[in-house]
Amino acid sequence: MGVGYFLKSGFVLANHRLRILFLDMLWKIIHVVSTGILIAATTLWLIQDLAKYQWQGPELTPSKPILLAMAFADLWTRYSGTLAWAGLGVVVGAVALWIFFEAFFRGGVANFWIYAGTRVAFLSIIGSSLVVLLALTTHDDRAVSGGWFQAGIVSLVILLGIWWILNVAETLIRRDAVELLATHLETVSGAMAWLLGLQLLLSVAALTTLGFSIRMMFHSSSPAPFLASVFLMTAALLIWTVVHSYLVVVRYSTIDIMRGNVVES
Repeated sequence: MGVGYFLKSGFVLANHRLRILFLDMLWKIIHVVSTGILIAATTLWLIQDLAKYQWQGPELTPSKPILLAMAFADLWTRYSGTLAWAGLGVVVGAVALWIFFEAFFRGGVANFWIYAGTRVAFLSIIGSSLVVLLALTTHDDRAVSGGWFQAGIVSLVILLGIWWILNVAETLIRRDAVELLATHLETVSGAMAWLLGLQLLLSVAALTTLGFSIRMMFHSSSPAPFLASVFLMTAALLIWTVVHSYLVVVRYSTIDIMRGNVVES
C-alpha cells in the first residue's frame, strides 16, 4: 500500500471525524477572542498609565509644534520601555494561550502535557533556527559582497526543511506512532510531504490575501473599499481556519490508519 492509498483513507476517515474538526475550529475562535481581550486589557492599562504623565515645561498649544515634538520625545523616553514590555507580554500571552487551548482541545486531559510539550519544543527549535539563519544571512561580509540574496534563499530552504521535520516528529509523537519511522518511513515521508505542502500553500495564500487587504485599507478613499477589504480579510481568516483544521485532522487520521489505530469520532 502506497502513499496514495493512505492519503485517500486519511481523507475518508477525516470526513467521519467532524466533531474533532469542529472542536479544532472552536478553540481557534476562543483563542482569537481571548487574544483580543488581552490586547484590550493591555491597551486600557497603558492608557491609564499614560494618563499620569505630566509635561514639565511651557504650555503646549498646536501653534508651537517644536514644544509638541519635545513633549512627544519626553513621553517616548519615559514610556518606550513600558510599551516594549507590554508588547512582549501580549505576544507571550497569545502564544501561551495558543499552547494551552491546542493541548486541551486536541490532546484532552490525558495527553495535555504531550501536546503542550511538543508545541513548546517546536516553537523553541523553529525560533532558534530562525534567529541563527537570519544572523547568518545578514552577516556583514555577505551584505557587502551582495550575496545576501543567495544566502537568504538557502536559509529559507533550510528553515522549510526544519519546519517539515519538526511537523512530522510532532505528529508522530502526538499520535504515539514513532515506530512508523522504522516500518513506514517512505510512506510517512510522502504523505506528510503532501499534507504539509498543502498546509504551506494555504498559509502563503492566506498571508498574501491579508497583505492585499491591509493595502486596500490604507489606500481606500471611501467606505466601500474599506468594508470590502475588511470582508476579504475576515473571509480569508475563516477559510484558513476551516481548511487548516481539516488538514490537521487528515494528517492525524492518516497516521492513525498507518498504525492501525482507527477510531471514528
